[in-house]
Amino acid sequence: MEYELFGFKPPKNRHWMYSQYRAIAMINKGLLRPNPRSGKPQYRLEESNITMLDTNWTDLQEAGFKWNFPNGEKNVELIKRIIRMISDKDSIILDSFAGSGTTAHAVLDLNKEDGGNRKFILVELEENICKEVTAERVKRVINGYEVEKPKGGTEKVEGLGGGFRYCKLTEPLFDELGSVNKEVKFEDLARHIFFSETGQPLPEKIIKSPLIGIYDNTAYYLLYNGIMGDKTINGGNMLTSSILKSLPKYSGQKIIFGEGTRLSLSRLRKVGIIFKQIPYELKVT
Repeated sequence: MEYELFGFKPPKNRHWMYSQYRAIAMINKGLLRPNPRSGKPQYRLEESNITMLDTNWTDLQEAGFKWNFPNGEKNVELIKRIIRMISDKDSIILDSFAGSGTTAHAVLDLNKEDGGNRKFILVELEENICKEVTAERVKRVINGYEVEKPKGGTEKVEGLGGGFRYCKLTEPLFDELGSVNKEVKFEDLARHIFFSETGQPLPEKIIKSPLIGIYDNTAYYLLYNGIMGDKTINGGNMLTSSILKSLPKYSGQKIIFGEGTRLSLSRLRKVGIIFKQIPYELKVT
């Protein structure tokens, strides 16, 4: 493919992209021509939905985009642009420094615009910021909010829809030996078990009871950290006949978590109990 094209040959150790036969066909179709200035071969590019971006993003500057970030808050349009560049419509976007929650705002706004199903994970180390700023903004973006007009009064901003789950990190569930960490409180283990079994969260304030919750006609019980009133070490964590009698009643299916059981499998089946041993049958995902 070292033929002459518009009076030019390819540079040394190089060759044209196409065979001479195809080059002639492209010339006839107007896809290949001499450059009006240099006379060198010039290929016509097909129209595409993809645009090459200037690494300095001067196109944004020309469009009047404001680069300043008041109070350190990122611009929603800037984050939307980045998300479009690096992800698909069903991607999960992780922001390890959530701050004011701009990333969540951008994801929800993009989903509204193009019907995407993007999800976001926000991480914020400062608890007061996470709860009072990050989560509060995401709520307002989802549900809508009011802003003050320059000349007085307020204006309603419609919500973008969607939802999110607020989670708080606690002590590690397991220690280095694979046992339940002694620092883990009853309430924290109860929340973990109920969510991992049902996919549903427990209320922020829960009643300290071995019956931690009911979902889909199944009652979930936890025998842990003296919940049955036994002050001895690991007291009440074993399912026995006496413990069973003292549990809150439920007529349907029951799943009981504890360190062990002294009831036979036939008796457990008879009274509608599935027993799960701690820590071996705790779900960790």
